[in-house]
Amino acid sequence: MNDAVRQVTDLVDEISVAAGEQSQGISQMHEAVNQMDDVTQQNAALVEQASAASRSLMEQAASLNQLVNTFILASGSESSRDACNPALVPVQSVSLRSGPAVAVAGNDNWQRF
Repeated sequence: MNDAVRQVTDLVDEISVAAGEQSQGISQMHEAVNQMDDVTQQNAALVEQASAASRSLMEQAASLNQLVNTFILASGSESSRDACNPALVPVQSVSLRSGPAVAVAGNDNWQRF
């Protein structure tokens, strides 16, 4: 009878140790899942920031495109590569005023002489 009681006691002790290990394992899993959740939330915030930056960049690119389109680089049906080459772009004549200008006080700070 004593042997049977010892066997039951040993089995209960083994079950107790196994339950403690399982509890510790579950706690570690809980901590790991919480850490993954935090990282997922951080990644979602980064994705939102990247999306906002992308939208802003698209808006700035569209604005820049509108500003650049105000410049006329060349006339006719020349290719864009030729239009970017200064040697191939026709030059318009510019009329110069007669006489140099110097800065003086008053009258828009310029005077002819």
